[in-house]
Amino acid sequence: MTDNIKSRQFASLKSDFQTLSENVIQQLSFFEGLLRTRFKQVVYEEMISNEININLFENKIRLDFVNSMLLFAPRAIELRKLITYQDTTNHLEAIGNLLMDGVTLLKTIGLNSPDFDYFKVTLIKMFSLTKGMVGDAIFSFCYEDPLVANKVISEDDILNQLHREVLENITLIFQDLPLSVQELKNITCISNLSYIFEQIGDIAANIAEASVYLIEGKYIRNQFSEINNA
Repeated sequence: MTDNIKSRQFASLKSDFQTLSENVIQQLSFFEGLLRTRFKQVVYEEMISNEININLFENKIRLDFVNSMLLFAPRAIELRKLITYQDTTNHLEAIGNLLMDGVTLLKTIGLNSPDFDYFKVTLIKMFSLTKGMVGDAIFSFCYEDPLVANKVISEDDILNQLHREVLENITLIFQDLPLSVQELKNITCISNLSYIFEQIGDIAANIAEASVYLIEGKYIRNQFSEINNA
């Protein structure tokens, strides 16, 4: 009887996590549409509705986690799975929050000036990489694929470099130019959007690291930090 309850509890947890993941991926697609074309109120409202669903499933998974801990004493491998699901759920919820911060910035930014062509192209490139990292990280977690997880972790360095280039080029291009109020807003929004994309990439790498922990039972964050800093 206990094993049946346990199986149902884990099945519910996995199902809720998959739904949460799908909502986050959909949110990424909504955001990409706004970034590539122009701000559309109807898409913004869809993102708000989707964010509500993300929060609902994040809370449901949190409740599943608490119930699983209270209803039965998990074995070591089950406890590892519960902890990683909980951590990864928190990561996905954080991605949702960052995307809503980003869409608020898109409401105020104007990139029609030729001075901002480079930044729009680079931001789209960054977001495309970010979106791919999140999708791959979720795949590596759901299907326990360490090769895909390691690919995501390695791509984080590329995203960090693009973020540094955006900040450096803002200084190089605009440091001696008289700027309008709108241009100053644009510059601030560009740097903040770049930071948001870099942060989402970091979260994707954290999910990938959680995948490796789930599969192999070992943390690799320090390992990769040592390699990158060598």
